[in-house]
Amino acid sequence: MGWGSSINYHLSRLPQLWYNHKRKSVDGLSLAMFAIIFTANGTYALSLLAMIPVAGPDFLYKSASYIYGPIGSLVIDIFVLLQFFTLRKRQTLPNSMPVTLATSAAAKSRNILVRLISSAGTGFIYVKQRPRLAAYRLTMMKFDPVVNKHVLFTEHKMK
Repeated sequence: MGWGSSINYHLSRLPQLWYNHKRKSVDGLSLAMFAIIFTANGTYALSLLAMIPVAGPDFLYKSASYIYGPIGSLVIDIFVLLQFFTLRKRQTLPNSMPVTLATSAAAKSRNILVRLISSAGTGFIYVKQRPRLAAYRLTMMKFDPVVNKHVLFTEHKMK
């Protein structure tokens, strides 16, 4: 039972490592949380390993799955921390420009709001988001309640 739960837990963490690697980002990952988890798993593993001289070699055989659990978690946590330090986005600014709320707030959003205007000429609009650097203009079939049917809506800039 101990082996099964430990192996399943460790296998369930592998997709997150792959997902971070694939998207080259660790956004949403809390370093503080991983520091706490790393410390907890480390102290638990050390407490189990410290019991071996007291309880004898038979203890190691009987509790190997419970020792594998925190040590395996430590190994996976090391990989997550390595990803955190290698993939995190670093804010690089010239030395003369200090990082303040004003400079970070001035950064442009990746998305922009656009108006989708009905091609039926009713003046009905939808407001949608699209990527700022998209090489296309947004067009989509949407419901126009004025003419009571689906019509083509085309993108126009917000006023």
